Amino acid sequence: MIANATSCEIKNDSSAAANAICETIQSVSAEARMLVGSFHDAAMEQFRIACPRVATFMPLGEVRNFVIAARLGLSRFIDTPAVAMQLPIEAEGIDLTHPRILAAAKARGVRIQYWTINDPGEIRHLLDIGADGLITDYVERVGEFLIE
Repeated sequence: MIANATSCEIKNDSSAAANAICETIQSVSAEARMLVGSFHDAAMEQFRIACPRVATFMPLGEVRNFVIAARLGLSRFIDTPAVAMQLPIEAEGIDLTHPRILAAAKARGVRIQYWTINDPGEIRHLLDIGADGLITDYVERVGEFLIE
């Protein structure tokens, strides 16, 4: 994972959006400083073709496959070039903070960032169980944990 990377999300599910972000990153020679993601598998696939040297988050389909495989103890069979994934703490009744998911990600060198975490107790819990990052609306709530 890139230390101090700038994250960028491809919001539109289009090749044009993926290519535009790639071109922008390349135009300022920022490939080594970026971490790009998208919920959209097709947009992420196009971005990875256009910008293979830029680190990426898992898109939704890769996350789904990884989580299912991790819960079954089979994550070693999931191929992904991603270095990170961004998750809610729960989706469709599935606990995405489950120890098998965290362990599988750590074993693969994939960092997990949870969103959107605003409750101080939840921030503490996620950091304690090994979350690599948090997305929050209240940075000052996370700051107090970084001092410890």
